[in-house]
Amino acid sequence: MKPENTRTIHRVISVFGAQNQKMQALEELMELQSALFENVHRETDNRKNIVEEVADVEIMLAQIKEIFDIKPKEIEEIQDYKLRRLDHTIEKYLTNLWKYYQWE
Repeated sequence: MKPENTRTIHRVISVFGAQNQKMQALEELMELQSALFENVHRETDNRKNIVEEVADVEIMLAQIKEIFDIKPKEIEEIQDYKLRRLDHTIEKYLTNLWKYYQWE
């Protein structure tokens, strides 16, 4: 997020309150979920809507990080762990897939 937008993040929390912004975050997450559902299950070509909802969710995530005083380093450490775990899962999957096709 651009540094000049940080001021707006602080202002929206102070003006509307943390509780309201947490509720708004839930609403934006549901809207993204709905857009993705439309795309996957109904095969709707709604990329523009998905991009808009991702933008809304990222704005809300910035507010959630501010409300809960979440530091970038905290997130990076957890992301690194989860991505290493995911990489391991991919390797296991590919190994099993390779073994499966070797038997045929």
